[in-house]
Amino acid sequence: MTKALKKAFEAASRLPDREQDELATAILEELAADERWEAAFPRSQQALERLAKEALEEQRTTRTIRASTSSRSTRRSPSMRPASGSDTERWPSSTARP
Repeated sequence: MTKALKKAFEAASRLPDREQDELATAILEELAADERWEAAFPRSQQALERLAKEALEEQRTTRTIRASTSSRSTRRSPSMRPASGSDTERWPSSTARP
């Protein structure tokens, strides 16, 4: 046992019994979660490698569509145009805009 862990356990031993039990439960749950992760990690690596290969193959065999930078892409759609006139006509200067 390291000095740091021994010091932590000594400090924990001064806690009330209920808090010691809560701390013990939390530590044991964390250790169990670490063991589950260590067991699952090798399996997840295989799945990630397979998914990466599939993604690279899909990218290689399909054509990627890129956003156009032509003037058509910067035009406002009819729904974005002011209903009538400019914004200043719709919002008088004395009225706060939303």
